[in-house]
Amino acid sequence: VMSEDQLEQHCLEWFRDNGWETRYGPDIAPDAANPARKNYLEVALVGQLEAALKLINPHLPASCFDQVISQVLKPESMDAITNNRAFHRMLLEGVPVQYKRDDQLIHDHAFLVDFDRIANNRFVAVNQFTIQGTKQPRRPDIICFINGLPFAVLELKSPSDENTDIWDAFNQLQTYQEEIGDLFVFNAAQIVSDGFIARVGSLTADKERFMPWRTIKNEDDKPLLEWQLETLVRGFFDRELFLDYIRFFILFETDGDRVIKKIAGYHQFHAVREAVRATVIAAQYISGPPSKIDMQEFNHDNDLNREIKEEYVYMFNELIVRSAEKLVLHSEKEEWLSTMVEKNKTWRVEALISKISCENSDITKSNIRAIDTGGANC
Repeated sequence: VMSEDQLEQHCLEWFRDNGWETRYGPDIAPDAANPARKNYLEVALVGQLEAALKLINPHLPASCFDQVISQVLKPESMDAITNNRAFHRMLLEGVPVQYKRDDQLIHDHAFLVDFDRIANNRFVAVNQFTIQGTKQPRRPDIICFINGLPFAVLELKSPSDENTDIWDAFNQLQTYQEEIGDLFVFNAAQIVSDGFIARVGSLTADKERFMPWRTIKNEDDKPLLEWQLETLVRGFFDRELFLDYIRFFILFETDGDRVIKKIAGYHQFHAVREAVRATVIAAQYISGPPSKIDMQEFNHDNDLNREIKEEYVYMFNELIVRSAEKLVLHSEKEEWLSTMVEKNKTWRVEALISKISCENSDITKSNIRAIDTGGANC
């Protein structure tokens, strides 16, 4: 028999194994000996955010960081998904700032997360983090912070309680969205679990769109663990993979007046990463176009139903990162890829291709260079 608290402690242990710091909410509460925020209305750890801004943006004067914190923590809309979309744009493009240098007004951007250098970010999982809601205090089971910003929320239920299941956790998240909406301005993913079963979904996902996460490092790494929650924490919240996920695998769509947030499933996530890796390797070693690098290759699983297949190809089209137009390819060896990019704008190879090229020791930085974004930091 395992209680919800015991499951929570196991979950925190899995986070620690992944290199996350863990904190107990009351130990960093506003009235604690070492508080991490001023009051129970605050959902961010401002001290950690400010420290990260200084580390990640050494090119900016300290006077800029108050501007950044003010913009990030004061959403303009009353609509949660509108604020979430605006934050995601700032996360990827940087927060606009201005300052004076030699009597000249300088316009620049500050970045909230260093996607290329994991060590420049602080990953903290906090359990029992109390937030004052519109009706009463609310206490999500675990909140995942990166640089002081809450990117994910986990709501757990006891695996031994026959009267509750993961959909009670789902309903609890809906209550949190209504009563502590500021927490979800920054949200990349929501997780519900009773330990045995675990599901991940976006801010706008209904029950049917909360999906399992079955892998850890790659598509072939599917351990038969007793707890789905363990696989999810060790895989989805792997720090490097999680940064890639929130950077490249989240998109927003408009359906009439409604904004829908879509996040990739584990199969889409790993397939796209492997496809880009194959493309990078092909760009280095193949003088002509590869025979099988196209959309059809990734629509191969006969066990997937038609809807999932269509979504699979759609996500591939949309998620191989932003703007093929910005890609500059060098050498005749990569002429075929340049032509492919020109003819098919759905091949969006930019920062991800640059990042993965840096991870391959056989591929040199000069082969592929992404402009306007600064490329990858190899």
